[in-house]
Amino acid sequence: MKFFLFSITTIFIINVAICQNNCKWDTLTNAPFLNNYKHDDIFFINKDTGWVVNGPVYTGDTGKIHKTIDGGINWDLQFSVKGSRFRSCAFTSQGDKGWAGNLGDGIFSAVTDTNVFYKTEDGGTTWTIEQNIIGPKVEGICGMQYINDSTIYSVGRLYGPCRFIKTIDGGQSWISKDMDAYAGMLIDIYFWSPDSGIVVGGTTTNYSSSKGLVLFTSNGGQTWVTKYITNATGGVCWKIHFPSKNVGYVTWETYTTPVYFLKTEDGGQTWEEKIFSNNGYQTEAIGFINDTIGWMGVRNDISFQTEDGGDTWTQGYIGSFMNRFRFLNNHLAYASGETVYKYTCDNINSIKENKNINKKLIYIKDILGREVDFKYNTLLFYIYHDGTIEKKIILQ
Repeated sequence: MKFFLFSITTIFIINVAICQNNCKWDTLTNAPFLNNYKHDDIFFINKDTGWVVNGPVYTGDTGKIHKTIDGGINWDLQFSVKGSRFRSCAFTSQGDKGWAGNLGDGIFSAVTDTNVFYKTEDGGTTWTIEQNIIGPKVEGICGMQYINDSTIYSVGRLYGPCRFIKTIDGGQSWISKDMDAYAGMLIDIYFWSPDSGIVVGGTTTNYSSSKGLVLFTSNGGQTWVTKYITNATGGVCWKIHFPSKNVGYVTWETYTTPVYFLKTEDGGQTWEEKIFSNNGYQTEAIGFINDTIGWMGVRNDISFQTEDGGDTWTQGYIGSFMNRFRFLNNHLAYASGETVYKYTCDNINSIKENKNINKKLIYIKDILGREVDFKYNTLLFYIYHDGTIEKKIILQ
């Protein structure tokens, strides 16, 4: 408490910063477009350079990979494969090495490509089949996550079989783990570190009998424990997003009503089913700019927004068939659906007296002197390594 009293007395001589941002989603008019269907995944290595992947809508169509190097203003087709549904993608930090996962054949008539993993070593200019996978056969890939330049994880697939696939040597070799003992379907993946993370999917290979499932590992996928199984039946947990270390969300894709989603406030250790709608929606993408403001994508319809952590939802913010959100920071994001969408913020009001941007932030405290994480619209005290303190409110 003595330290907090010092913070209060110091407050009168420190700098004040108040910022307010006008943020919105825009449709990228030159991005690839699929009428009444979705681009399954999108990945950006920085504000300008990214890729978006899709798959066939009708039998005979091709799966395609497009790239932008100017923040989505222009897009170039880099690669296409007949009958391949590119469900996920990931790239290393420099963008030279990358991978794209294919759902695989045997599920939909339009998807006939049996090669489930493609790689590039030149930023997507050329692609080849990834064949260096050790372990149980991988029939398809749905989710993929870049951890660092050495470590990339992926999972699959819809309707099974279930596999966890990893590399820890930058893609020189891959190891597949049979996950059928844990799940019937695996769709998405999120890791906080190379050791700890979750995968989500369904309990059975039959959509109508499946319950949603969250699995957790603390040893890089060697062993897994079940953290949650939904009460609702008839669907699969679809997409994951954690806007902060403790707060996370998972969508539940289903044909039944009511429609739920999952929320955690303790870093995925416990989960709560929260109602999204009493109407029939197939929810897919989910993404939050902070713990409370986020968006939910639905098939065949315009997406929804919440400003209270999912307690209430309002429709009409981004295009339909949203399947993935990618957040680069609190003011820049991309999303893939029928086409590609971009989230940006304009600084409309700024009062900043502090010119020293090289100071190292040690921690943040609230007005009660408790150490906390950053929050918008909240008076907080920022304590730096040189002993200075800032009193700051950042409005959103």
